[in-house]
Amino acid sequence: MKIAIYNDWWAPDLVGGAEKTALAIAKYLQIRFGEENIAIYTLSNSNVTVREMQKNLSITRLKSRTFRSKYSIGILIKIFEKIRVLLSRATRNLVVSEMLSFEPDIIILHNIDRLGVNFASYFRKVSTIPIIRIQHDLGDTCIYRTRFHKVFKKNCIDTCTTCKIKESHFRRQSKNYDVMISVSKFIDSTLQRLKFNPHVSLYGYPDISGIEFNSHHFYFKDLPTLRLGFIGRVVPEKGIEVVLNSMSLLKASHNKNASLTICGGGSARYFKSLRRLASKLEVELILLGYSDSPFNTLEGKIDAVVVPSIWQEPLGRVPMESLSRGLPCFVSGIGGLIESKIFLDGPLVYFEPGNGKDLMKKMVASLEFGIPIFKATDNSQNVSTIIEKAIKRLSIDIH
Repeated sequence: MKIAIYNDWWAPDLVGGAEKTALAIAKYLQIRFGEENIAIYTLSNSNVTVREMQKNLSITRLKSRTFRSKYSIGILIKIFEKIRVLLSRATRNLVVSEMLSFEPDIIILHNIDRLGVNFASYFRKVSTIPIIRIQHDLGDTCIYRTRFHKVFKKNCIDTCTTCKIKESHFRRQSKNYDVMISVSKFIDSTLQRLKFNPHVSLYGYPDISGIEFNSHHFYFKDLPTLRLGFIGRVVPEKGIEVVLNSMSLLKASHNKNASLTICGGGSARYFKSLRRLASKLEVELILLGYSDSPFNTLEGKIDAVVVPSIWQEPLGRVPMESLSRGLPCFVSGIGGLIESKIFLDGPLVYFEPGNGKDLMKKMVASLEFGIPIFKATDNSQNVSTIIEKAIKRLSIDIH
């Protein structure tokens, strides 16, 4: 069984949760089907195609003449890149040609924004090889991938006018997927609500190695200051202001101190606004900037992690990685973040999205009474094993 895998980006150590999940899936399939039967394809900004072995995985970085040279870029380059994707067929054709030269039995597609607007339907015209599409977020329904209106700072439950074209297009493309697998029930149910229509729609959760919590509660030591940590993109929809306000309320209402250390990249302008707010509220804010290994950077510097998102996170890897390192996590109850308690073991505290007062109350209760330990439910399914089962079923259908 030969499997060709495509993702727009392949830099799991540098990029986001989708890339880390894609790498974990590839490693799992490598073990199940043999490393010689797994081939990964991605795009680069180079004018030449490069083939390499990375962690025993065969990776082909295809020339694409992209405007982008890194994952996070400015708005003008994003606009030019979207125009290039809309107009160019060369990249799409190159990816199809390279994958078919591997003679795969199955195609797995992760993020495909950089392949033009008709990749799945074009592939279906030239090949009958089954397609498995992995949905890491709701990017097929939003030009910003977040379904968060940046001007009004509101979540788009119904697709806004500017994104309807993209959503309707990818809805039509979804009929070409033999199986569509989402990394959370939130993504799966949202895509079904928006009438995406693959032959089969499933969901599962990424695998994460955790630590064993032996008691039913997690208790903080007698802390003079509760040191909170934030990890991720430093942008308004991440809700960092909510944490700063909750820290101010904690001091004013209960005479308890808290600090916030941020490890993540963002614009200098937004960093300045956060410093200004922290100064106004008289709370301690430490901005460390981007780190390739944020949890290692924060080791010994924080007591708990906070995930205060006000946008509908598709899943959220930060709680996964926090609990795997034994760190309790205060989590906004929104989007796919709500599902963390289904597949994770550990001290999780949920608070109302955007509500600094509720977060403050949850911090006070946690300091005084400890945090209950959630236990993963028995029916939580790993996305890698779901993909393996789908591959085997499709193999039977082929033969």
